[in-house]
Amino acid sequence: MRGVLFYSDMFTSLYMHIPFCTSRCGYCDFNTYAGVNSLIPQYVNALCREVIILSTIDNKPKTVHTIYFGGGTPSLISFEDIQKVISTIRNEYDVIPDVYVDFTISFSDPQFWNISTAGTSVIVTSSNIASQVSVGYDNNGVIIYNTASGYYAFDRTCPNCYKNSGLSIAVEIGDLDIYAVCPECKTTYVLPSSGTPTADGPGEYILKNYHTAESAYGVRVWNR
Repeated sequence: MRGVLFYSDMFTSLYMHIPFCTSRCGYCDFNTYAGVNSLIPQYVNALCREVIILSTIDNKPKTVHTIYFGGGTPSLISFEDIQKVISTIRNEYDVIPDVYVDFTISFSDPQFWNISTAGTSVIVTSSNIASQVSVGYDNNGVIIYNTASGYYAFDRTCPNCYKNSGLSIAVEIGDLDIYAVCPECKTTYVLPSSGTPTADGPGEYILKNYHTAESAYGVRVWNR
């Protein structure tokens, strides 16, 4: 029993197989087991060790783009165990360091009126909201993008410059709201595609993503 890895030269999708079930279904051909839930803590520890081992190989992929949990019955493992697996992946693959981010922008704020339109994006910095915590790494700010079905939020720090040169450079929204461009290395990031860099530029890492939640009044952005 183990997780499955799919990757290209730059991006990884991780499938974390959770093989535990309360009972076996006769039609199920997947690798699953019933009545062994006592093994869940050991199995979660083994998944985390495999993630760490994968991160040490010389040709490891640059960025984890998507994490899938399947089974089996993934809901049989606790929220804390899921957090443990995701935290391990983040520690091994995230380029931009974590800082505590938690703020909300209001739809009634004139600075952010246009964000309610699909396909638009706004830059949020500590100078245009009242936040007691950092607005992105090194206070570089956060980009919020309206996908039409929800909102994406990205740290503005260019991961390519940070990883390769140790520079903290804030990306800017391009001529079209769907792109963010680094003024230093010229990497272009595609916001509707989770901040993925375009293939014709030097970038190898996606923009750091944050959680978002929409309400009737605005958009909350946070990471913990």
